[in-house]
Amino acid sequence: MHVGGVLVFDGHVPRDAIVRRLEERIHLVPHYRMRLRASAPLGLSHPVWEEDPRFGAERHVRAVPWPAPGDDAALAQVVGAAMSERLDRRRPLWELLVAHSEETGRTAIVAKLHHALVDGIAAIGAATVILDPTPEPLELPPPSGDAERRRRTWVAELAALMPQLDLDRRLGLMAPLLRRVPADVAPDPRRLRELAAAVGVPGRRELRRLATAQLDVPRRIAGGGGRGLAAATGDPRRLPGRLRDTAALLRELTRSRPQAPATRLNRAIGPRRRFALARADLAEVKAIRRAAGATVNDVLLAAVALMLEEFLGPAAPDRVIALVPVSVRAARDDGEVGNRISTVFVDLPLRGEPLERVRAISASTRGLRGSARVRAGALVVGATGLVPPIVGSLTARMLGAPRLFNLVVSNVPGPQQTFWLEGVPLREVFPAVPLNPRNQALSVGIVSYDGGVGVGLLADADAVPDVAEAAAGFERALERLRAAV
Repeated sequence: MHVGGVLVFDGHVPRDAIVRRLEERIHLVPHYRMRLRASAPLGLSHPVWEEDPRFGAERHVRAVPWPAPGDDAALAQVVGAAMSERLDRRRPLWELLVAHSEETGRTAIVAKLHHALVDGIAAIGAATVILDPTPEPLELPPPSGDAERRRRTWVAELAALMPQLDLDRRLGLMAPLLRRVPADVAPDPRRLRELAAAVGVPGRRELRRLATAQLDVPRRIAGGGGRGLAAATGDPRRLPGRLRDTAALLRELTRSRPQAPATRLNRAIGPRRRFALARADLAEVKAIRRAAGATVNDVLLAAVALMLEEFLGPAAPDRVIALVPVSVRAARDDGEVGNRISTVFVDLPLRGEPLERVRAISASTRGLRGSARVRAGALVVGATGLVPPIVGSLTARMLGAPRLFNLVVSNVPGPQQTFWLEGVPLREVFPAVPLNPRNQALSVGIVSYDGGVGVGLLADADAVPDVAEAAAGFERALERLRAAV
């Protein structure tokens, strides 16, 4: 059950440079040094995290070939093979595969992280640990020495960096920079005001907001994130109540949902995966959003609906049901590893005019956040850590029945600025969302980054061997939406 992603760089990034960067910054994500250990039999409590005594960053970074001609199809082969392999449970549950194309000069990093470690939002934040907001890498040493002296160093570094950037980008870069500041070194609001004066950043109120909302991220990563991930939730005295609550919410959820139609996307699957990718322009997606009076997520869901209408052909039903992860990550949770997600079911109409489908999806998704269905989904999948694993696994199997949903569609907003690694710009990001092994043969992951939208389609190799056609259909779907606007 690992999530994945592909980072595509416009240049050569050596494996050794990635290992070195991880070694320099692994202190920012200490759970990446930890492995799981079973803590109780019979699934009555979650496994616990323990330090891996043999941890070494070089053991988690592998160089793999990017076959000729170095195009998208060849990269998709690399990702499909990577997602077909299980992570080694004896080690921390993540790895990076580095592929370089001699033909195009591009480098791709294929990241695999177990879902116990991150959800989509946390994965984006964790990935940026090895990246920098400018071509020049930041010096991010582990906490040591006198805090006041190191605080002055951080303020000086930020002040030196900001004048190199145009005014429009300064404030946008403050948040990712300040997220990297160790908590005991983070400047207080008074020092942020001094910094604002030094670098000419407008909006001191915004800087104060960043001080309170962002600067304690490293402390929570180091101290609080583990509690959300590894806390034992199997107190026998509370188990009956949790069982009752989960069962009641599951009944509510199943009563409120009609049966999902049968499609070729819903069948038992094997271990082999295929991957395909598609692209979109975020500005064009926003133009469609404005024309339809909807959200960016509504437009992307409508594009998936148009894609499936074409992909399923004459056998396409009138609608399919998408299981859509919804972030319930509060501002105080930013930077924590682990899962802060729920799920909702969204009807995707496969008939009708393109913009009318956007509006129909928008009407069905409006008001879902905070609803009983979101709370039910959070409990059922155990995403909040409130459900013992034995309950989560049983109810997750019930959610896997074909009568509830046809596919997963996950959309994660990413940073809207260019990031760099060893002076090489990151150009594109494509996610890979795991499949439900019981009956889900296709998932669609979407990430927005630096003005673009990367779409990753992960499929069972036997059930959906033509997943590349579906990816091409997604881009054609956006053309239909643009034409409708």
